[in-house]
Amino acid sequence: MIGAHPVGQSQLAGIKALTAERILFGWRYISKIGAPGAELSQPILYPMSSDIKSAAMGSGIVEWTQLKPQQNPMQWHIIKALAELPLIKMAPIIMVEGVAVLKFAQARVLE
Repeated sequence: MIGAHPVGQSQLAGIKALTAERILFGWRYISKIGAPGAELSQPILYPMSSDIKSAAMGSGIVEWTQLKPQQNPMQWHIIKALAELPLIKMAPIIMVEGVAVLKFAQARVLE
């Protein structure tokens, strides 16, 4: 992060309010043994709570590390395409310190 500075109390309160309770999207994938394909492949919603202690704001840069096809044969073309996209706008970067808790008992499979 470039030019990081601590946020004020009102900004910190806003960040805490936005991140206190969220629902994350994940994907559970278990591959088959000895055969191609998935034994299990399903979307999951994970409720999460967080307790932010402090935050800093600054600016940043986006830099892609492009590998040769021999170095990453399955995904090099994806990274190359992403690296070639134009940067339209850079939003402020916020770095937080705190605790995030995934609530596994409340997670559910999307049907």
